[in-house]
Amino acid sequence: TLSVVEVTGIESEVQQRIRFYPNPTSGFLKLELGSIWESQLSITVTDISGKIVRQRFYQSQPIVEIDPSELGSGFYWISPRDSKLEFHFRILIKH
Repeated sequence: TLSVVEVTGIESEVQQRIRFYPNPTSGFLKLELGSIWESQLSITVTDISGKIVRQRFYQSQPIVEIDPSELGSGFYWISPRDSKLEFHFRILIKH
């Protein structure tokens, strides 16, 4: 099930190739990126106040799993980016 609250910063054609689920979640989040990214990708997690709470770097992977167990319950922004693309998903973590 895909339940994206809001996506910003990408074209609708690219948006259709990206899946992010489950949302809301109490466990691992999966981000299916497909083949639109360059070899180096960063994923930043930002809390609702704008504070960066986590940033990880990945080599080209079609699926990335994010473990939110260290984060408190609430809304967060997940922001994958490379040198050409960036987008933002708002997610809800429930513990």
